[in-house]
Amino acid sequence: MIAKEMIFILKVRTNGKKNNNIISKVEKSIKMIKPKIAFYWCASCGGCEEAVVDLAEDILPVVEAVDIVMWPVAMDFKKSDIEKLKDNEIAVSFINGAIRTSEQEEMVKL
Repeated sequence: MIAKEMIFILKVRTNGKKNNNIISKVEKSIKMIKPKIAFYWCASCGGCEEAVVDLAEDILPVVEAVDIVMWPVAMDFKKSDIEKLKDNEIAVSFINGAIRTSEQEEMVKL
């Protein structure tokens, strides 16, 4: 919501004229402020992950507030996507199920 309000204020202050350059910079700055979160599914049935996906449009306020950097059940992410991030760049990781394999352990430690 803050992002929309800031962009609205910018439009008002520029007398309704769109200044895409400024608005683009604000949007980029706001995106940087969003905490990065990740979902990862280990040894579980997947029901919890599916329950989040099943929220449909009710998930949109959450998606506006955070930057989801990994969620394999809902989006196409690769291990290399996470490896590109800086240490401690992910604010919160939601890990479902028990860690049973070395691959799962490696992903959780990323």
